[in-house]
Formats: sequence, C-alpha cells, structure tokens
Amino acid sequence: MASAAPRTSGCSAEWLESKGHAVLDTGMTRSALAGKGLKAAKEGHTLGGVTMSLFYATDFADRLENEMIPALRAGFVVLTDRYTFSLMARATVRGADPLVGEAASTSSR
Repeated sequence: MASAAPRTSGCSAEWLESKGHAVLDTGMTRSALAGKGLKAAKEGHTLGGVTMSLFYATDFADRLENEMIPALRAGFVVLTDRYTFSLMARATVRGADPLVGEAASTSSR
C-alpha cells in the first residue's frame, strides 16, 4: 500500500518485518469503503468542508474496524501515517469548529 509521498512508516515496517514482526502499514484514504471516493472528491473539489471531514472520518472508522483492530488482535504491529490530530487540523482548515473536533477526540478515549 504505497503512497506517492515518502513515508517513515514504510522504513519502520521493513525494519520491524526484518526483526520477525507482522506489520500492518495503513494511512488516510486507503479504506476499501471510502478510499477511492475520497481521492476522486479531492481531485474534483466538489464537496464542502464538513462533508470532506465526514468522508475522512468514515475512511478512518472503516480502517480502524476492518484493518487495525483485527491486526492488533492477531498480534500485528500497526503503523499509521496520520491519526486523530491530522483529521482535526484538516477539518479546522475546512471551516469546522475546532472545539467540536477536540470534544469528539476526548470523548472517544
């Protein structure tokens, strides 16, 4: 699952695997459910800020439920190139209230 941008997690994954660890390397816009749609939406700039934020949240939730949690339960090391704070920063730039993102982040802990 390589992306166009160089990522440190790729090097970390290779090193961990060389030490005998099973690794899942994942990141934003890679879910089976929302990944292709997100990439298309970014190219066309057709969705509003809140809708894009919800789309990214869907992508993350799908990867969490269907990739990350099962991998962790199976004993894998999970590497992800972006996480909650990236989603919150992007949503704020798109016009979302930063306190809403902060409240959502703290309530899920």
